[in-house]
Amino acid sequence: MQRKVKFILLFVTSLIVISITSFALFLNTVAPMRANTPIEAVTIGFQTPTPVRFFPNTFESCTKDSNFTQCSVDVQKRPLEITLNYKQLERNQLPRCIASYAGQDYSCIVSSGGYAGGVRFLNSVVITSTLGLTSQQLQSLSKDNWFAQLNQTSWLQVSTILSGIFGILAAIIIWQYPNKCIQITASLVIGFNIFYLSVIQLYKIKPVSSILYSLNEPQIMLIAGLFAALGIGMILMLNWRRQNLIKIFALIGGVNVFHIFGLLVYSFLVSGGFVIADY
Repeated sequence: MQRKVKFILLFVTSLIVISITSFALFLNTVAPMRANTPIEAVTIGFQTPTPVRFFPNTFESCTKDSNFTQCSVDVQKRPLEITLNYKQLERNQLPRCIASYAGQDYSCIVSSGGYAGGVRFLNSVVITSTLGLTSQQLQSLSKDNWFAQLNQTSWLQVSTILSGIFGILAAIIIWQYPNKCIQITASLVIGFNIFYLSVIQLYKIKPVSSILYSLNEPQIMLIAGLFAALGIGMILMLNWRRQNLIKIFALIGGVNVFHIFGLLVYSFLVSGGFVIADY
């Protein structure tokens, strides 16, 4: 029975890891931030029942100088040309936009997006018109670019579900196979999580953070996280065979893996331009 359980756990875990890794590699090729273009995304039919968004990996061409940016997107085998005009802009003012398709000009709106490390902001272009395309044609375009149609909420829901799956798997593995390798890994995860929660979350509490600033807070919290990891590891080494302790630690370890994995996925989505950071 133990062998069957171990095989199932190993198979499921390996399948999930391979699937997520493959999907991450795919997203890396289509991520807006990887395309090195001045436009993050183009959306047509905005605020209609069938809006369609295009990521830069589908752009036919893109050129930029000090006054203009022009990108071309293939829409139903015709080029949709987006022109951004930077002439005589005031500080922090967004460029003016015009879109051309099938010999006709359409107005478009430019918004800022694509947060990346507090340095790089890209322009996201929105066109309210459907460019004369039928709903069937728009739906076909959506299917061809399905990954670009997921909004920020959808991406965060996906990351939450994946994190929950990994947290549950971690809890089961810790409970069923409490060996020293898993013990050390889980202890480090919990210690790192304590450090992260202490530093990042306490920054948001002004009365506490104002006190911690004078106490050289980051170094103190790092030491606290290290001591937490070492302390948990020592406790488990002394009492590992106690079943109740293993059950409690499995739950704590699963929750922490859930949180850490969620942070990693969120960081990946932010660095790729799929979501905009909230800080």
